[in-house]
Amino acid sequence: MDWNVIFGFLKVVYDNLLVCIFILLFGFIMGKGIGLLVESLLRGVEINKLLKKLGSDFAFDKALSQLAVYSVYIITFLVLLQYLGIRNLVLIVLLIIFVVVLGISFVFALLMFLPNFFFGFFLRKHLKKGAILSVGKIRGRILKVRFSDVLVQSGDDILAVPYVFIRKMSKE
Repeated sequence: MDWNVIFGFLKVVYDNLLVCIFILLFGFIMGKGIGLLVESLLRGVEINKLLKKLGSDFAFDKALSQLAVYSVYIITFLVLLQYLGIRNLVLIVLLIIFVVVLGISFVFALLMFLPNFFFGFFLRKHLKKGAILSVGKIRGRILKVRFSDVLVQSGDDILAVPYVFIRKMSKE
């Protein structure tokens, strides 16, 4: 048994492990930094105020900054796989799986958002802040009329009632 071979192997493994940890730390720090930068730039543009005027409570700056953070994380992961010698075919398969999952998630989000937005476009005219809303078993005072739902205070509870639910219950 040659100890030089064993120690040489352990040194290579140790060096590779250190480089992998460095790549991960660098990627996480860069991701967080880029996320904070994107969020502060979008706050400077005041995109959330514009969306709030349109009736949306969606925090666009936070969502886009999270997208930037996770994009950097994914790139870091891909660089790490490339460093470890994983072939391009594996990277392409992982990328295709990611895009398919992202696409399916996007379609489901649209399927939930679009009907509420569509019905909200027509129902918003009739729903006023402070009015009483009675739909199905829900009865309460309207606190806020939003893009895809209505905030209703029913007793001590605050409920987000989607426009699709209001439309469905009003037909029955």
